[in-house]
Amino acid sequence: MDAKGSGGRFRKALRLPFRRRRRPSHLDPLYHPLRSDNREIRLLQIDPSQPDEVDIHCSFKTVSLNSAPVYQALSYEWGPPEVGSPSSRVFVNLHNVPTTPNLRRALKHLETGTSYWIDAICIDQRDDKERGHQVRLMTEIYRHAGAVVVWLGSEKENSAAGMFLLNEVGAFIDAEHNADNSAAKLHDWVYKTLSDRAYDTHWNGLEQIYSRSYWRRLWVIQELVVTTQPDKVRLLCGSDKAQFIHLRMLNRKIYDIATTIPRLYYREPLDATIHKLRRSGERVRKIAVHGEAWANRNAKDLSIVRLLDRHCQLLCADPRDKVYALLGVSYIYPEVELPITYRIPVHEVYKNLAKYAIEGSKSLDILQYCGDDGETPRMGPSWVPDWQHDNGLRMVQKLRNASGTRSSVARFSSNDNILVSPAFVLGTITDLHETNRMNMYISDATYQIIFEMCRNELSSWLGFITSNLRPANNPAKSVDSCMKTAWRNLFSAETFVGEEEDRLPFWKFVGFFDQRPLDLPEGDRKKEYRPTFQDISMVVSAMRRKRHLCAIQLAPSIDVNMDQGSLDLKIEKEDTTIGVCYCKNAKVDDVVAVIVGCRNPLLLRRKNERFQVIGNMWVLGFMHGEALKKFEEVEIELV
Repeated sequence: MDAKGSGGRFRKALRLPFRRRRRPSHLDPLYHPLRSDNREIRLLQIDPSQPDEVDIHCSFKTVSLNSAPVYQALSYEWGPPEVGSPSSRVFVNLHNVPTTPNLRRALKHLETGTSYWIDAICIDQRDDKERGHQVRLMTEIYRHAGAVVVWLGSEKENSAAGMFLLNEVGAFIDAEHNADNSAAKLHDWVYKTLSDRAYDTHWNGLEQIYSRSYWRRLWVIQELVVTTQPDKVRLLCGSDKAQFIHLRMLNRKIYDIATTIPRLYYREPLDATIHKLRRSGERVRKIAVHGEAWANRNAKDLSIVRLLDRHCQLLCADPRDKVYALLGVSYIYPEVELPITYRIPVHEVYKNLAKYAIEGSKSLDILQYCGDDGETPRMGPSWVPDWQHDNGLRMVQKLRNASGTRSSVARFSSNDNILVSPAFVLGTITDLHETNRMNMYISDATYQIIFEMCRNELSSWLGFITSNLRPANNPAKSVDSCMKTAWRNLFSAETFVGEEEDRLPFWKFVGFFDQRPLDLPEGDRKKEYRPTFQDISMVVSAMRRKRHLCAIQLAPSIDVNMDQGSLDLKIEKEDTTIGVCYCKNAKVDDVVAVIVGCRNPLLLRRKNERFQVIGNMWVLGFMHGEALKKFEEVEIELV
C-alpha cells in the first residue's frame, strides 16, 4: 500500500475536520440581496460536528415569511468582542463570519439540523438598508418562530441550582394546575421554600440568573413579548433548560410576597432575602408587564414615549436602537410613519421620533422627558429628548394635567428644528433652594443622627416655603398650609415618583416637626408620633428625586384669588408661588410656562426671542388647567 493511501486512511481514522472542510479558492458572496417586498429572511442551520472539532460550520437558506417557514429564533446578548485570536471560528457556507465569544458558546449548545434566525449572522450587518428592513420584520420573526431560545450564558456558580428551582416550579404548576386555589397553593409553596434553608443555594442561583447581563439588553423586550405562545420561550443556561413562563410566574409570586413586607428596613433575614430577589427580578417583571399590555393591545401603556421612559436604562450597541428596538412592540399611530434607517445620525433619529410622537398622539407630553443637566452636550433641539443618556430628568405623573383637556396644535418650522406651540407663561424663578442630596444608609448611623439630619433638611424646606408664600385671609393657618405644601412637594399623588407603599402619609410626616398642624384630625393632633426608620428612609428617598425648590414670581397678567383647594391659600395678583424643579440646571430668571398639550409645566430658558427646554416642574396651584383661565395665551418657539 502506498503512502498516499495509508495517509488517507490515517486522516479518516482521526476525522480531522480541517481536511474535510477545505475552503475553495473562490466562493460566492455570502449575503445575497433579500427581497423586502416578499418579506424574505435568512435562516441558519448548524452542521453536525465531531466532539474534538473546534470550529462551527453552518449553512444559510433564504425563505419568505409568507410561506410560514419552520424555525426557532435565538435571543441572546452579543457580548464584548474577543481580544486576540479567536479560540474558535464560525463558518457559514464556508465563509468565516466574525462572531463574539458569547454567540459561539450559544451555537455550541443549539441543536443541529434545526433552522435558527440569529440577527448577528442572518442580517448583513454591513448593509444599513438591509438592517433597516430586517429590523422592521423582527416583530413578525419572533412572533411566528416555533420557539424562542433564550441563551443566558454558560453555567456559572449556582446557576444550575437556580435552573433546577425553575423546573421544580414547573413541576408543581403542572401537578396543581387543575386543583382549586392553585395560585394560592403556589404562593404558599414559594414562601415555604424561601423559608427552607435547604433551598438557600437554589434561591442564590435564581438571583444569579436575574443578574445575568442578558436582562440588561433592550432588544430582549421585543424578543420575549411578541410571541403568541409564552410557553414556547425556553431558557438555556449552559446545558440546563427551563421555561421562561415558569420564571415569570415565580417572579410574580416573589413580588406579591415582597409587597406584604415593609420595605427599606428589614427586621428578619428572610425579609431582606425576599426584597433582594424582588429587586434583582425587576427587569423580568417589567417584561411581563409589557407582555400583558401587548397581549391586550393597551394603546396607552404601549405609547412609544412611555416605553422609552420605562426601559431607558436598558442597553443596546447602537443608540439608534433605543427607538427601533421598541417601535415594533409599541402602539403604531395610524396616520404617521417613523422610518427605520441606519443612514442618519442618532440625533436625527431622536428628532424623527419626537415628531412622530407629537403628530401621532396630538400631545406634547414628550416634552416632559426633555431637559438640560448642564453636563451632557446637546446634539439636537431642546424639545427632543436624548434617549441615549439617562439624565434622571423624567418625572411624569398621570394625575397632572397642567394644560387641561386641550390637545396639542404644535407645528414645526425651519427644517423641523423649531417647535411652535400655544403656551401660558406663569412667571420667572426668583429664588432657589437646592435639596440636600442625602446619601445615607440606615445601618451606617444611629437613629437619632439620621432623624436630626432629616428634620433639619425638612425644616429648611419649610422655612423656604414660608418665606416665599404669603397666604392670605387666615394667618393662623399659615404654618399649616406651608407644612402641607412641603408634604405635597414630596409625597402627594401629583409629585411622588414610586410605589404607593413608599408614600409617607401627612400625619406621619408632621412627626418630623415640633409644631402639630391644626387641620389634623383631633386624635392625631393630640398624640405625638415618632417617625420610624422606614419613615426616615421614605423621606430620604423622596428628597433624592427633587433637585430644587424654587420661588416663582407670577406674571402680572394673573387674575386675583387663585384657589389652592385644601391648602386654603389665595395667590394674588403679582404674587409668588412655590415649585419643584426636577433638573439640577435651574437658574434664577428661568421662565416657567404651561405648554398646550403637555401635562407638566416646563422650565424654559430664553435664547434670543425663543426658548430652550431645561426640564419639567411641579408648580403649586397650576397643575390642573388653572393657567388656561388665569393667563393670556401666547405663542412660543422652542429651539
